[in-house]
Amino acid sequence: MMSKCGEEFVSEVSELLDYYLWCLGQDIRTEGNLLLRAGGRKVPCPRPHPCSSRYEWNLGENLLVLWGFGVCFGNPHDGRVMLRRSGLAPLFLVDARRIDFGWSTEEMPPQRTATEGEWPALKMLLGRLFVALAELEKSILSQALPTHRETCFSKWDKRKFSNPLQPGPQWLRHDITLQSIE
Repeated sequence: MMSKCGEEFVSEVSELLDYYLWCLGQDIRTEGNLLLRAGGRKVPCPRPHPCSSRYEWNLGENLLVLWGFGVCFGNPHDGRVMLRRSGLAPLFLVDARRIDFGWSTEEMPPQRTATEGEWPALKMLLGRLFVALAELEKSILSQALPTHRETCFSKWDKRKFSNPLQPGPQWLRHDITLQSIE
């Protein structure tokens, strides 16, 4: 389904998601947890052995859920889309009403790839997700020092860019590109 977007677009969004989830991990450790300061709700792992928390934002009718391994976005009416950190293969949750997300990829509710006829719904959900991530970045940066993202970028070990990535504007640029694809 993402073949409609083209290989370059998929690669760029996949790299941005990987970088952004890494940045959000840095944000948790910064200045009293910037994700909480940006309105997120931390849902700690309930197990006695360590696993990462997830963070949730209620955004009107949509729920945004973030883990180190990916992001889930949507609502029961329009559906919920899952993007994993490794590769960009958007998956629909089989039952969009479920909100009992786990703390690992193995614990996630059942997912499936979109059909050709679901392209408009997938494009709409991904577009809303990209805008939500841009707004989240804006909220986080309003709570951080002006050099916060440059500091994050300097610690990023997969760096193949010479200048710090600007996740907020890049998410919006990817939304515009996505919406232009038939």
